[in-house]
Amino acid sequence: MRKNNKILNEIKDILPGLIVSISISLISMGLSKFAPSLGAGTIAIFLGMLVGNLFLGQKVFQKGYKFSETNLLSYSIVLLGGTLSVTKLMELGFNGIFFVIIQMTITIVGAMYIGKKLGFSQNFRMLMASGNAVCGSSAIAATAPVIDASDEDKGIAITVVNITGIFLMFLLPVLSGYLYNHEVVRTSAMIGGTLQSVGQVVA
Repeated sequence: MRKNNKILNEIKDILPGLIVSISISLISMGLSKFAPSLGAGTIAIFLGMLVGNLFLGQKVFQKGYKFSETNLLSYSIVLLGGTLSVTKLMELGFNGIFFVIIQMTITIVGAMYIGKKLGFSQNFRMLMASGNAVCGSSAIAATAPVIDASDEDKGIAITVVNITGIFLMFLLPVLSGYLYNHEVVRTSAMIGGTLQSVGQVVA
């Protein structure tokens, strides 16, 4: 009985923030239909910052926010991985897979080195490396608990990665047009290898 009460209390504590998080997700998905170039994820980040800092930053919402950005995000990463078929991956061929591995390695090493030179903490450097090399916010959220990163470092890393992605989303097509005349393979490699968000690459 006591265990059941504890579970119910946990749910009650999580529910307010969880409802806000789900509401922001649904609103962002709706707004993304009018601004597909931004994507629901990017809109949700800015909308969440606005709501959390100006209107709904009270303590009653914090447990739900925390649950959403850790547990739910982890589950979503697993489900996203489930949509990737091995057959589709093998279509890249040896050269494609080798390119991805080299690109990710250079990004991780580069981010760690540049971050160290700029005086950032090791945790922040690791978050930026994973966010830029893998898949942005999801990778940062998955890495943060493993390295015991602070919420501040995680929040800043997610914001920087997404704002940079928005800027590059508009710059890279122009640059690829100048360099490669929008030739499909090289343009795709440049944009897909640079942007960290699938939504931004598609846009």
